[in-house]
Amino acid sequence: MTAGGGVLPESDSGHIAIRPPASPHAAPGDSIIASDARNVHWLHENSGLTWDQLGRLFGVSRRTVHLWANGSRMNAQNTETVARVVRVVRGIGARTPDERQAALLAQDGGASVFEGLAASRRGGREPINAPAFRAIDSLDLVPGDGVAEI
Repeated sequence: MTAGGGVLPESDSGHIAIRPPASPHAAPGDSIIASDARNVHWLHENSGLTWDQLGRLFGVSRRTVHLWANGSRMNAQNTETVARVVRVVRGIGARTPDERQAALLAQDGGASVFEGLAASRRGGREPINAPAFRAIDSLDLVPGDGVAEI
């Protein structure tokens, strides 16, 4: 395979894809952007997650995820996060997107894989738009004793 084009590896379906030669007018980072867009599309199609869920996972809007899927540039942190999530989704022992989605969202006595991935993106910090405090915390009230959880 040459850097400018050539034959790509055989896919699961047995088809061989031919990559067109690189355009002499392409910017140096264009192949990276295309790769990021393919990864975002792959995640949407194979993880079973909605565009909105992917946005929450990456801490961005659904619209931003759509822009990434259509070739908009991503910062280095989001590129790394997408690659990490792709590895996790590929490692899930499920055959269908619905099964993978269920595995990502399942809470087995703790946080789901989805929540863990979102927290690792934030470095374990609360989201920037989280409230500074909750009234229930400052009043030392316990949910369930006539107090509703908010």
